[in-house]
Amino acid sequence: MLCQVCASIDLDEANATISWEEFLRRPRNKRSAFGYRHHASWSALEKAADEGCEMCQAFRSVAIDGVQHEAESHLWLRTEKTRHSVGLKLSNESVASFLSRLGVFTTQEHFMFTGRAVSPQAGLPEVFDMARSWLETCLLHHSGCGRPGTVSLPTRVIDVGPSDGSEEARLHLSNGEIGEWISLSHRWGSQNILTTVQSNLQAHCQQLPWSSLSKTFQDAIKVTRELGFRYLWIDSLCILQDSSDDWVKESAKMGSYYKDATLSIAASHPNSAEKGILAKRESVMFNGTADFATMVPCSSSEGTSNIYIRKHLLSFEDMLDSKHFNPLELRGWVLQETMLAPRTLYFTQEQLIWHCRTCGRVEADRNPMFSASLPLNWTNPKAFISLNGASMPAAVSSEDTDQPPDAHGAWLRIVIDFCGRKLTYADDLFPAISGLAREVHRMTGDTYCAGLWRGDIARGLMWYRQAPVKETPKYLAPSWSWASKASAVDGGMDPYFMIQNTRIVEGTSLEVIDVQLELATSDSFGKLKGGRIRVKGWIWNAYLFDGNSDAQGKASEACMNPAHGKDGTTKGDRVHVNKLDVRDDARGLIYSLDTEESLEEFLKVDGTHSPFLALGVGVLQDASDVARRYDTDMMSGLLLRKSAKVAGAYVRVGIFDGDVEGCRRDPWKMDIVDIV
Repeated sequence: MLCQVCASIDLDEANATISWEEFLRRPRNKRSAFGYRHHASWSALEKAADEGCEMCQAFRSVAIDGVQHEAESHLWLRTEKTRHSVGLKLSNESVASFLSRLGVFTTQEHFMFTGRAVSPQAGLPEVFDMARSWLETCLLHHSGCGRPGTVSLPTRVIDVGPSDGSEEARLHLSNGEIGEWISLSHRWGSQNILTTVQSNLQAHCQQLPWSSLSKTFQDAIKVTRELGFRYLWIDSLCILQDSSDDWVKESAKMGSYYKDATLSIAASHPNSAEKGILAKRESVMFNGTADFATMVPCSSSEGTSNIYIRKHLLSFEDMLDSKHFNPLELRGWVLQETMLAPRTLYFTQEQLIWHCRTCGRVEADRNPMFSASLPLNWTNPKAFISLNGASMPAAVSSEDTDQPPDAHGAWLRIVIDFCGRKLTYADDLFPAISGLAREVHRMTGDTYCAGLWRGDIARGLMWYRQAPVKETPKYLAPSWSWASKASAVDGGMDPYFMIQNTRIVEGTSLEVIDVQLELATSDSFGKLKGGRIRVKGWIWNAYLFDGNSDAQGKASEACMNPAHGKDGTTKGDRVHVNKLDVRDDARGLIYSLDTEESLEEFLKVDGTHSPFLALGVGVLQDASDVARRYDTDMMSGLLLRKSAKVAGAYVRVGIFDGDVEGCRRDPWKMDIVDIV
């Protein structure tokens, strides 16, 4: 049943392109429709829903909490740019609030809507038919995605057997065989999953015990068979989990295992570890059915047509751009798995999603979204890879600057993304992005230095955290590397970690004399035991003090950032902002500390206020908040303290900003500094 308003929808009106701002600028007597005029108020919609209108019931069931309690204002129905959804807006004379959204699909070609029905379960034949069609189209017609080459199989792969499942899956030792394979991206979850260790390696080569495999692994084997492949790579089954030597060797190859795979399967269902990836899609259901069964007749200049309504499903862009909707993307290892794989098939709780280097597709929409039309940001992470090793595509450079795309800038963006993810083990930090580091090295030929690049050392050094952290007892990286503070005690990383990539360091006088790294393994992109960088630059001896007293105990005004408390201490997740000063000089710099120590304890070494070193790195190209406030160019640099472990060396403890002219006066001096 439909109410009169829902049964009389005019799609020409619903497809209005006028913006709300333009709508309000027009005189009332000359305003065209802001969309299809729906109910006169939210209470009128609720009344229609109570009386049995199924479309009004659907809008009410997915309404944004709280919005419906606003003033009783008119409702407008508008189509959305995705062409597979319609939305309701609540409006009054000054504002339009988004209220509710429904998905739309049709059973045949439609002049306006491209949405189509999704299957109630991912394991049905029509879903596999769609996946095979997408894969075939990509392999035959997408020159930018590349064809599978003559590459060696991974050291170990899972032989899934014939497509009919007549043989049990088993572990296969490739011994350099050439072949194609599918890789799996997944979260291990809290349950104990079957792994391969030295004691069961031979048994797994005979047969993988089906009942002991997680539901995700079982489903991944089924998908591999359905798509016509023989081999599947899963980290926990193809790497010996109790052999450190094997783990080091294989983790160094993981990037290539995803890059060279024909396809990657992503287990993006939030409960995939328990339910698998072919589970029933309960999240897309209204009233227990996969698609809301109500047909809605509509009129337009094209004639009459029927549409069907359902819960709004995530678009391709929503899926890739939000860790909230795609929990797999919270995992640190998955960043390189996503970026390096030429094709990824996402099994989500709502629908099947395809992403290759050329386009994106969703099960709920007939039309692909081509990469050329994607915004130049992380919505298209696969643009990172250039098959011919040419320059970095614009999609992964900083859109906040006028700088041309470059591999070094892309790397800084990778680090920022990576540090917002989670790792089960903190010391996996470098191995988890080693595949991406190898690609940057391939593109640039530059030297990798503990997560930084020697050819871009100035930008790489200027990382900071919006929230200081406690020191971790386990050594991860030298203090000058972002990796030294990127991982918290529980192995989760910091979503507020930043690099001053949008404040590009220009005119740097910093000279790198030498970089020495002590590797923990044979992998130069892997774990470290130590590291030292020797630089030549402008330094000064400085003292830190808070907003109450300086190094001599005299009252002083702190150099404050308006976003922080008047006492110069942390507010919420903000950093410490206090004053850095030079003896016998009243000039001040704003600084922030890397760690969470109390300022009083941090300032005292051997019971006294001890000097620090301020090392100038360079001038900020575009104005920071502070620079705009004081109308001056800003110098940025590192705050250093003497190392308690290495004689004659310093450790990084924070960063600072200050006006350029003030920083260029005495007592700056050019000197050589070792930082560990």
